[in-house]
Amino acid sequence: MRKQLAETPPNLLAKTRKFDEDGKLKQGCLLVDHTCDVVTATKTIIQVLSHDLQRFFKLTEEQMPQLIATSVLAAFCHDIGKANDGFIAMLEKQGKQAIRHEHLSALVMSCQKFKEWIELATNVDYEIARLVVAGYHLKTAVRETTNPRLFGFAQKLRGVNTDTVIFYSQHNYLPHPQFGEWLESLRKEFSLKPPDFDIPARWSFSRKTANAEYIHENAERIVEEFAHSLRQINRQMNKEDWSRMRLWMAVKSVLLAGDAAASAMRRKGLGLEDWIETSLDVCASTEDLKQLKKKYKATVEVRERNKNPDFEFVERKFQTETAGLGKCAALLTSCGSGKTYAGYLWAQKQIEDIKQKRKVIFLYPTTNTAAQGFKDYAAHEAKATLITSRAEFDLVGMFENPDDNTTDERGQNDYTADKELFALGHWDRSICVATVDAFLGFMQNSYTSLCLLPVLTRSVVVIDEVHSFDYAMFAALVEFLERFDVPILLMSASLPKGRRTQLHRKFPQLAFYPQDEDLTNLPDLVKAMSLPRYRISHSKNIWEAAQGIYCPSFLLDIVRQKLSENCKVLWVVNTVDRCIGIAQALEQQDAYCYHSRFLYEHRRDIHDAVVEKFHPDSHAGVIAVTTQVCEMSLDLDADVLITELAPATSLIQRMGRCNRKTTGRDNGEPGQVFIYPPPSKNGKPNHNPYEPDFFQTGGELLKLSEELLKLNRSELISQENLAEMLKSVGVVDDKNKICKFTTPDWVSISENDFRDTDELTVPAVLESMRDEFLRLKEARESVAGILLQAPIGYAKEKIKDTWVRLVPDETEADRYKYCKKYGLRKVEAK
Repeated sequence: MRKQLAETPPNLLAKTRKFDEDGKLKQGCLLVDHTCDVVTATKTIIQVLSHDLQRFFKLTEEQMPQLIATSVLAAFCHDIGKANDGFIAMLEKQGKQAIRHEHLSALVMSCQKFKEWIELATNVDYEIARLVVAGYHLKTAVRETTNPRLFGFAQKLRGVNTDTVIFYSQHNYLPHPQFGEWLESLRKEFSLKPPDFDIPARWSFSRKTANAEYIHENAERIVEEFAHSLRQINRQMNKEDWSRMRLWMAVKSVLLAGDAAASAMRRKGLGLEDWIETSLDVCASTEDLKQLKKKYKATVEVRERNKNPDFEFVERKFQTETAGLGKCAALLTSCGSGKTYAGYLWAQKQIEDIKQKRKVIFLYPTTNTAAQGFKDYAAHEAKATLITSRAEFDLVGMFENPDDNTTDERGQNDYTADKELFALGHWDRSICVATVDAFLGFMQNSYTSLCLLPVLTRSVVVIDEVHSFDYAMFAALVEFLERFDVPILLMSASLPKGRRTQLHRKFPQLAFYPQDEDLTNLPDLVKAMSLPRYRISHSKNIWEAAQGIYCPSFLLDIVRQKLSENCKVLWVVNTVDRCIGIAQALEQQDAYCYHSRFLYEHRRDIHDAVVEKFHPDSHAGVIAVTTQVCEMSLDLDADVLITELAPATSLIQRMGRCNRKTTGRDNGEPGQVFIYPPPSKNGKPNHNPYEPDFFQTGGELLKLSEELLKLNRSELISQENLAEMLKSVGVVDDKNKICKFTTPDWVSISENDFRDTDELTVPAVLESMRDEFLRLKEARESVAGILLQAPIGYAKEKIKDTWVRLVPDETEADRYKYCKKYGLRKVEAK
């Protein structure tokens, strides 16, 4: 039961009480101080990024005063609901709050006299401000215990027995001094007359409570008003008028960033306005990118001259042509052709054309590709940063590889962000390399991504490996391109016809390069694309998996034969269980096993070992058995590829790991590719983990390749052939995926659904590492190295106060076990 505070507290708190060395309450703990900080931060962000925000959100000149006024009103009101007995009791560890404080803030804003008073303020869009405040903390959702008519708004929270909420607008029938200070600051901000009304101090979830505002009655009215506003905005959007929706999105973004900045600066004791301005002004110039390219070239030349003393780095024509593609473009060239370097040339030209410095953002679909892209390119700039869930772990020892140049200055730079600033620690970096989620996750209301939105508005953006995006990621990308204005370059080895069509329909200004007519001026690219790279063998024989049988046996014989010839063999399957099973079957051949169910530190060790064994300077045979994680994570060149049938884009990516060299093999031999169906299920190949219609595109690609080979009377396929065939593969309609951020809905929630995640896996830690996990968490150090993704059936209970589950490791009595060589696997019954 909640303990009632004996008296109205002398201070209204926004944060837990903290005291300085003199015993005085620290600045920022008081609600009025914190509110003042958030208002200041919000104003400063708009002032610093005024032109960027206007362009990014496509606001009109007339809307900019609205943006300022409405954001400031939302900043004033977003936390005022904290001035209640339950919230302060919670901070003092004396009880729980009965209502979410942002909902109480919206109730206060909705008092009729207050509404009439504040609507007199110039340029304020009251309803947008109230919508932002009501959904501010992204946690409003319908639950079993809530009134379904209210959609989770202003509902009584679990574990609270009292029906009454005391709002400290009054003290002994007079305005509470600090509430009065808040109200007076609001009045002065908008040059309003002194208020002649009182805000109710007593609210209740029960009609029977005397002299109290009945919360549900007010909530029903407010929800209906919200619904009316949303209908209006939807009607405007249906007529292609997104003006109010754009204002709503901009206010929400600015307020979230302003609140995060205000809280962070108080923790760090930094000057708020100076920090925001200084951090957001850290951008890359054309000269910075020229120097980065120069250092990259030097690094490549040092490495390559160990093998060829006469090697000289030369920019390829398609790379220099990419630079001139314009503000919105898509570069489609084969794996290993040099797209990333072209991306930096494009970014440099964009900054040159804009005539202003800009932050440069490179986005990748996975943590491994982001880390590799950071190491190879961005790390040549001291003010670069890596933003992934495992960045802190990956940066340790990144430049300690003995193959790297020992005089490389990258090893001397500090790329780590300030932990206490969380996402804001990346605001003061000129080049950001990240996973796509870090910056585009805001499309699904990701809080971390929303905190990075100020950086995004002042950036030029390059997004790589677009072909690998799942339905949800691609839907978010298309919506992002359509709704926001930022210089952007998409890069991909291939893109199915349906997705190209969707991009062109939704974003017609996107320029695809190279077109057929461009190829006549790109002889080096044409030569590389038209090189006969692959000899494909396709087995159509249906087979069934059984205990100890994870593939057709003849493939194991092929591997053993190829290894005896010192070939490098890459074997790719579609599920972890088959990956482990095949690797165990090839244990005598020292097969490497590589998939997603390893501790990250073990997975990274295996990754490094595999890349080293597949290095051109290594002449011994090697076999690596992997899942589809290799399609982007492993940058290697195999002599032989064995792969299960998969979607067309996946097959092309897997083949991109075979005979990868742009000039072909020195001996002229093509890469050998063996494709076979996954085990049958009801007489048909098991399509898991892919959607059936997406999976069947792989079969279509192989059928087209067979027809092409017959027509050309050839046995070999080029990357150009694959790209052309992909254009003819049947269109697979992407699923409809609603992007929460661009959808008018006051029910504002944040969920991890930027990707079509496998809901059957959960973040986990081995039982033997539980204590280490808790130690790292307590020390606020990275736990990435000891986490793994485990099937939910493998996992036990959650570790208290975390989102992480426990899984057994090397206990034979359990159904599942973990080891460094094979990862987490199911132990078959004997």
